[in-house]
Amino acid sequence: HQGGQRWRFFDPSLIEVERRRGELAADLRHAIERGELRLEYQPQVDSASFEIRGFEALLRWLHPRHGEVRPAEFVAIAESAGLMVPIGDWVLQEACAQARVWPSGVSVSINVSATQLAAPGFLERLRSAAEGVEPRRIEFEVTESALADDAGSALATLQALRAGGY
Repeated sequence: HQGGQRWRFFDPSLIEVERRRGELAADLRHAIERGELRLEYQPQVDSASFEIRGFEALLRWLHPRHGEVRPAEFVAIAESAGLMVPIGDWVLQEACAQARVWPSGVSVSINVSATQLAAPGFLERLRSAAEGVEPRRIEFEVTESALADDAGSALATLQALRAGGY
């Protein structure tokens, strides 16, 4: 992992770490259909008026055997297993469905991965999920790595989002 001309002692705990990653990746493939994923909404409060201006959608996974799996663990697994687009699409659907029932002044903030931004058809899937929600009420949080990995593609998608009122 760290390159040539290095040596490491075998650590049996690494086998357990990789076994768990493999098991979680296999289980994550079916987490949506099994109803194991959910969104929690963290309020975003205006610091001057103390009014809630929106909510950030936070993805959570309640594994049937392992309990609550930390996002830091399962998001990395989802990325490496090629599951970010279907999971991200599910998050878009759920967050926009929730936003439809909130008052018109309340927004929803959704984290979007580089993989989602680069995936063909992202804008069409977003428009479908967001039907009935004013674009100004949907905010996207994009990691710096999303922009660094493929700046041209990400920028084009972000410009299309802006042109669409998001």
